[in-house]
Amino acid sequence: MCDDTRFRGRCRTDVLQTGSCYNVPESFVDRISSIRNNDRNKDTCTWYRERQCRGESYSNQDDNNLADGNGRFNDAIRSYECKRK
Repeated sequence: MCDDTRFRGRCRTDVLQTGSCYNVPESFVDRISSIRNNDRNKDTCTWYRERQCRGESYSNQDDNNLADGNGRFNDAIRSYECKRK
């Protein structure tokens, strides 16, 4: 996840345990503008607008510009979880 589009700006790569929910670190809350699941061949990640993996969800595995389209998830992701395919 990065705080600018096209994977620029401040970025963070996490190693996750599948099946667990993770809240976005405070320094990235309301700032994420691009996302990528680096293990998308094995896992599927879901991104949420609320903490604790609640609220509206988004399942795109690689989006370099969350502001395009309807823009609902740009600067709005607060948690995420990944599961094995």
